[in-house]
Amino acid sequence: DAVLCVQSVALFAEPRTFIRGAAHCLRPGGHLLLCDMVTPQSLQVVLDAVSESSLELIAINDLSAAVNKVGLCNVADGRCYAQVVA
Repeated sequence: DAVLCVQSVALFAEPRTFIRGAAHCLRPGGHLLLCDMVTPQSLQVVLDAVSESSLELIAINDLSAAVNKVGLCNVADGRCYAQVVA
């Protein structure tokens, strides 16, 4: 099982609720993959929500350079394009 959330978690009013729901829907061994441009504060909310859920943080990567290089979006203003795998 997998839940994929690309370029949307930063827009959620309650990302904790989404992550809790994703964890609830996944079968044991399933994974959540989030990719989005986030502020340090919103990334911390995501990481806190993962740690409060039944999910285990597997990886967190900053994809900002790659996203800027291919022109997907302009990552600036103290934000990063984060990839979170749990």
